[in-house]
Amino acid sequence: MTPVPEDELVTAAADLLGRMGDGLDALRALEWEPRPKQDDQMWLPTTLALMRAQGQTLTATPAVAMTRAHVLSPQLVPSDLTVVAGFEVDSAGDLVHMVLPADIEGVTRVVIDLPLTGLGVVDASNLIADRSGAQPLDPAAASRVSCALDVCEFRADEGELGERRTVANGLARLMISAELLGAAEHLMDTGVMYARERIQFGQPIGSFQAVQHILAEAESQLRGLRAAIEQLTPLLAGLSSDEADHYVALLKALAGRTALRVSQATLQVLGAIGFTWEHEHQRYAKRILTLDALLGSSKSLAFQLGSSALGNNVPRLAVIR
Repeated sequence: MTPVPEDELVTAAADLLGRMGDGLDALRALEWEPRPKQDDQMWLPTTLALMRAQGQTLTATPAVAMTRAHVLSPQLVPSDLTVVAGFEVDSAGDLVHMVLPADIEGVTRVVIDLPLTGLGVVDASNLIADRSGAQPLDPAAASRVSCALDVCEFRADEGELGERRTVANGLARLMISAELLGAAEHLMDTGVMYARERIQFGQPIGSFQAVQHILAEAESQLRGLRAAIEQLTPLLAGLSSDEADHYVALLKALAGRTALRVSQATLQVLGAIGFTWEHEHQRYAKRILTLDALLGSSKSLAFQLGSSALGNNVPRLAVIR
């Protein structure tokens, strides 16, 4: 069977997501599975196309969370479970604060990955919105919740999770990178369209060389990210889990940095209207900032990768913004 071109997959997924909106229902309508069937060579390209479409349409599904859950606990996770992206335990050691990626409406149970403790499962009804501490900028993409540890049923200890955790985080970072690409692509289209239509001094602002340079530089970075995802995806199957983790961390850092730069460049082209609450740019910018923060921001990953390459002997003196 001839594979469907990726752009056609993205267009089809974006059309359906635009009509279905957020949540599990959209994934069911797409007949998406959170893990590949045996010898399924199309699962990863199809999943990345879904994530790219999700970024373009600014919808939110628990696809990343469900994939992580299935990798971490393949023997016990039904299709309606999700997994947290981050956690904190309070000073008393009896409360877990979690950042749940995307919409979990309809999810019945949540898998919790606690390093040094193991893998646990908690009923979704035990989760409560947590307003303490920093909140994600885009609540549709990630939400902060908490639950008591005594309601969590532990299923796997720390010793069983090493490589599975590496694979799960790598897949999640790859999927988030594709979603960042989709969001940046939409902002780029928006910026170019505005430059063609906005008249200043009697002509479209897109005819001004300064505006052309801003958009051209952003487009070149966007094409670099798209090429990086396309080149890395088919190579992952031949890499060890540690090698794949390294390259996907590089990709996630590149995706976050590229999407943030495209957001800044298109905001500069849009001018004042891009700052308004009514314009969609601010919603895409919040989604990009939220996705960049999940599973390592572009700055933190760059620091980790650099210090690792130099033997983990690099003092962190300052952050240049």
